[in-house]
Amino acid sequence: MKNKKQLLVGVTAVFIVILIYFIHPRFLTITGNKIYDTFFKIRGKQRISNTVVIAAIDEKSIKRFGRWPWSRTVFVKLVKQLKGLKAKEIVFDVIFSEKEKNDSKLAEAFKKAGNVILPIVFLHGKKSKNTIPKKILQNNTLSVDNPDYFYKHPPPGSNSLLLPVKQLLESCAHIGFINIFPDIDGVVRKEQLYMLYDGYLIPSLTLQAAALYRGIPDQFIVVEPKKGIYLSDQVIPTDNNGRMMINYFGANRTFSYISIADIIDKKVNKSQIKDKIVLVGATAVGLYDLRVTPTSTALPGIEKHANTIETILEGKFIKILSPPYYVLLLFLSGIIIVLIFSPLKATSSTVILIFSSILIFIASYFYFRKGLFINPLYPFLELSGVFVSMTIYNFAMEEKQSRFIKKLFASYVNKEIVEMLIKNPEIAALEGKKREVTILFSDIKGFTTLSEQLSPEEVVSLLNEYFKEMVDVVFEFHGTLDKFIGDAIMVFWNAPVEQSNHALLSIQCALNMQKRLKQLQEKLKQNNKPIIEIGIGINSGEAVAGNIGGTDKKMEYTVIGDSVNLASRLEGLTRKFDCSIIVSEYVVKHLTSTTDNLKGFCLEGLAVVKVKGKTKPVKIYCVKENKEFYIKEPPEDIVAFKDK
Repeated sequence: MKNKKQLLVGVTAVFIVILIYFIHPRFLTITGNKIYDTFFKIRGKQRISNTVVIAAIDEKSIKRFGRWPWSRTVFVKLVKQLKGLKAKEIVFDVIFSEKEKNDSKLAEAFKKAGNVILPIVFLHGKKSKNTIPKKILQNNTLSVDNPDYFYKHPPPGSNSLLLPVKQLLESCAHIGFINIFPDIDGVVRKEQLYMLYDGYLIPSLTLQAAALYRGIPDQFIVVEPKKGIYLSDQVIPTDNNGRMMINYFGANRTFSYISIADIIDKKVNKSQIKDKIVLVGATAVGLYDLRVTPTSTALPGIEKHANTIETILEGKFIKILSPPYYVLLLFLSGIIIVLIFSPLKATSSTVILIFSSILIFIASYFYFRKGLFINPLYPFLELSGVFVSMTIYNFAMEEKQSRFIKKLFASYVNKEIVEMLIKNPEIAALEGKKREVTILFSDIKGFTTLSEQLSPEEVVSLLNEYFKEMVDVVFEFHGTLDKFIGDAIMVFWNAPVEQSNHALLSIQCALNMQKRLKQLQEKLKQNNKPIIEIGIGINSGEAVAGNIGGTDKKMEYTVIGDSVNLASRLEGLTRKFDCSIIVSEYVVKHLTSTTDNLKGFCLEGLAVVKVKGKTKPVKIYCVKENKEFYIKEPPEDIVAFKDK
C-alpha cells in the first residue's frame, strides 16, 4: 500500500508539471528562453557559406557622406556599383518613405539593376492610406495549401502600411516586410516569414531574398499552415503563426561587413560581391537599429536578416519539439523517474537527481546542436518535483513509521534496538514471518499462596518492583519483552532484530535474572516482605513473529508456535526438578553450533521428558553458574508429565 501511495505521489507531481507546461507561466517561459540563448553562447561561432554580405551604413560611411539620412544620389551610386560587381541581389533594410528630388534617378537605378528588394512595414495601431499596387501585390504573394485554416486562424497582419515612395516601389524587383516580433523578454529569436494584407500573404524580406536567390518566384512558395513553408523541395519549419526559429551563427560581425564608402569608392574586389546577396543597412551605433538576440545584446538589425537568410539557404533550421511530443516525453520520462526514485532512499535519490539533471541539460544541448531544441527546464522541474514530493512523502511516512515503531517496540526492547528498527524498519517484518527464535518464560513459584498473604496493594507493589528489576536485565541482554502474564514474563530473541547468538543471550539473561533476584530478596528481607523464587524455562525453535491483533483495536508484536508452548512447559518443570533454569536440547544444539566461546555456566542433564502437547521426548538441562563450560547428558529414561 505504501508503494502504491508513493507512486501516486510521484505520478501526481508529473501531471502537475505537465499542467504547468500548458499554462506557460511567464517566468518559466523566460527561463526556458534564457537556456536556449545559453546554448547559442556555448556553441559559439559557426561556419557560414559567405553567400550573404552586408553593405554597412557604418561610421566610416557617415563620415564620408555626411549625417543620416543621405541623399538618394548616394544610393544611386551604390546600386550602380553593386550591379557592376555582379551582386546576385541588392536587399535594402532602408525605408525610402519620404519623397526626394532624386527619386527618379534611384528608381532608374533599381530598374536597371533588376534585382533590388525593398522593405515595407506593417503598422499596428496607426492608420495609413498607403496601399500596395495590385500588380506588385500579385507578384509578391505566397500560395496557401489550406486557405480554410487561415480563415479560422489568421496569421499576424494589418491593412495599414509604411511603404517606399510609389516611384521606388514600382521600380524594384520585389518587396518584403521587415517587422520584428521579439519574445516577451525582448529578445529576437524568431522570424515572422509571412503576414496578412488585404487577404494576401506577404513574405518577409528575408524569405523573399532567400527564395529569389534560389530562383523561386513568390507564386511557387507554398505555405502549409501548422507545418511550414515549401521552397521547391525544401520545407522551412514554422509554428502555427508562420514564425521560424533563427539559427544565429554567431555574435556581431559573423557576416562580412563592407563599408558603403568602400563600395562607392571602388575599394572592393569583385569576388567580395559577385553572386552574393548584398544586404544594405545600418550598423552604426548612432542609428539605433540594434537588436537583442541570443548571441548579442546589440546586434545590428541587418545582421539579424543575414542570419535568417543563411538559416534558410543552408537549411540549418532549429526546430522546437512540438507540444504533443513534448508532453509525451514528459509523461514517459516522468513515469521512469517515479519508478527509479520509488525504491531509493534520500541519499541515493539525491545522487540520481544531480546526475540526471546534468544529463538532461547535456542531452538537450546535444539535440540543440543537431537542430532540435528540447527545453530542458520542464524535464528538470519534473525530475525535481518528483524527487521533492516523493522525498517529503517518504520522510512523512518514515516519521509516521518511526512513531509507530517507537510506540510498538519501546516497551518490548531497549533503546538501541528501537533505533535500529527505526533506521531499518523492514527488518521488523510486522506482517508475520517464520524465523528461528529463543523463548524464555519466567514465573514466580507459589505466587497464588504468596498473594493470599498480602493485600492487593502490596501484591501490585511487589510485582512492580520485581518486574522492574527483571525487565532491566532483559533489556541489558537485548531480549524482546513480549508480555506479562500475571506474574509470568515472556521474552524472546532473534526477532524483530536478527541475533546470531540468541541462545547464549537467553542463558546469560536467565543467569543474571537470578542474580538480580538475589539482590531483590535481600531488599525484601530487610523490609520484612515475603521472599520470592522464580523458575525459568528456555527453548529454541521455529515460530511466527509479527504484529498480531485486531487491526483497528489492539496490536502487539509477538511470537507464536509450538516452540513457544514448549518453553512455557519447561518453566513449569522447574517445580518438578531441583533447578531454577531449565533449557531444552534445541537450545543446547543452537548454543554449541554458533559459538565456542562459552564460559561462566554449565549444562547438566536432568531427564528426557514428554510434556503435555508433545509426542516427541525432549532432553532437558539445568543451567548452573560455573567457571568452565561443560555439558552433562541426562539419563536415557523417558519421564512423562501430563500437567504443566
